[in-house]
Amino acid sequence: MQKFTNPNDPDNVQTLAWIQKQASLALETAAEAISVEELACKESSCLHATVVIGWSNDANIKYFKIPKPLVFIRKGDIERALKQPIFEKPLHQHL
Repeated sequence: MQKFTNPNDPDNVQTLAWIQKQASLALETAAEAISVEELACKESSCLHATVVIGWSNDANIKYFKIPKPLVFIRKGDIERALKQPIFEKPLHQHL
């Protein structure tokens, strides 16, 4: 897998903060309730990473996936991903 790096933001600090802010605006929630992580693909045929956005509040947790590296994500990608969670669970659900 090839690692993409923005030379102006090599540790992706600005990129992660921007994605977090866009997700919090779209979900109408505090930015602190949003986590963003770039995950490497485990398959040798993968050419890129996947970004997972996590959101939680007092009652729920949801995860959203964007199949792109961080540096290629745009506002439209975030808006589309937030319409379809890949995982959703009430926090107070008993197993």
